[in-house]
Amino acid sequence: MNAPVMFNRRLREQEIDEWLNLVEDFTETSCIERNLAYSYLQLPEAIAFVSSIDEEIIGATAIYRDRTRLGMVLSAAAIKKKYRETSAYHIIKTSLPFMKTVAIRDIDAVVSDTPLASGLGFPASLRLDSWMRGILEKIGFVQVNKILSYTLEREDGTTHISNDREWDTEPNLEGARQLIWSMSKAEGLATSIIWNALDFAMSRGVLKTYSVSGSTRIAVSIEHIGQVSLLGLLMIDSEYPVDDAVRQIVSELDREQKPRFHLPLIGENQRALVETLSEEIGGSLKEQSMTLMRKYL
Repeated sequence: MNAPVMFNRRLREQEIDEWLNLVEDFTETSCIERNLAYSYLQLPEAIAFVSSIDEEIIGATAIYRDRTRLGMVLSAAAIKKKYRETSAYHIIKTSLPFMKTVAIRDIDAVVSDTPLASGLGFPASLRLDSWMRGILEKIGFVQVNKILSYTLEREDGTTHISNDREWDTEPNLEGARQLIWSMSKAEGLATSIIWNALDFAMSRGVLKTYSVSGSTRIAVSIEHIGQVSLLGLLMIDSEYPVDDAVRQIVSELDREQKPRFHLPLIGENQRALVETLSEEIGGSLKEQSMTLMRKYL
């Protein structure tokens, strides 16, 4: 009797709900909000795949093509438990390009350092489950550096200094790009994942920038989901006063008064910035460590 054959193909529109079901049911941190996830899958540079055996969909993956630094992100991977040992390697590998091209030089993935019972789900966080590290290593991924994720619980009754600086009337996308390009390596975020975050923020209409004489000093995305304020992107010019930037961001967050804040993409050299933000907001800060992995094509 022949062994069943696995097929990997592009996701069809009518299969999106089933794809999301796999992410919700078979990843450690699930899916933060289905409408947000659906919005991510509509990004022009996002491509989703399904893997199936005998008409049963057993795996769901997604990639993001980064045209800025000519890279790619493995942004999601969910595999039914009974198929992980036999099929996880093939499901992930067949979702990725086989060779270097003019447009893609490498592939990034961020992996949890420890199993998580809870946390920020897809697509607010593109963190893959910790058990996938060994699979990625077999495919050829290597460790690059650590990336951090933070959760902040607001304390009641905290008051803040008002801010009189105005955000740019329209987000300065080119300024944000220049800021990220100049700062990302120093902050520990030289990865296609941050360009994914910028693209998603623009598509959602949640990117905010602050510019002085045409030069962007702050780029941040702020999206409110239920009782959470999500800061999916956070970049501040090293020459701009951190205290001033933090007060401006907190002033914007105070408009909604959400009790929890999530920062899913923080470089190791941004720790002091997040601590300053936590002190200004007032509350308890929880850090989770992840590993940025990269496959060079």
